[in-house]
Amino acid sequence: MVPEGKISVAPHIYVGLQKTAKNRISKRYHAMYGMTYKRILTLTSEAFGVSLVEAISKSRVHEAVCARRAYIALSRYHLGSSYNTIGMLVKRDHSTILHNLRMHDNWMEVYPEYAGIYESIEKEIKFKPQLDGEDEPVGD
Repeated sequence: MVPEGKISVAPHIYVGLQKTAKNRISKRYHAMYGMTYKRILTLTSEAFGVSLVEAISKSRVHEAVCARRAYIALSRYHLGSSYNTIGMLVKRDHSTILHNLRMHDNWMEVYPEYAGIYESIEKEIKFKPQLDGEDEPVGD
């Protein structure tokens, strides 16, 4: 018996339903507190030591690839952006974005250096500092 107000859905029918709902909540939160694509790109490029232009360029330098991959993952998981939207931002096809997200998940398990930098960026995104004890969130 399902409690009132709760929807019971077989997990094999709507794969990823909970993650989608989580992304919508996260998207609203970050929109409310001023987290933007530009801010995420700035954080990732600084963390990996590349310029903003190099992070979204076609460069195959390892640091640029890491920054781009982290930017794509953060845009998807924290802003809930579609593959096409992210693809437009980094000038790539939606299928390339999907590949990068799969590789990101793999790199998080395989490369501890990448995972550490990514997690530090996530902490910065989730906990934006306030200026002088103000109640207003920090803007870009």
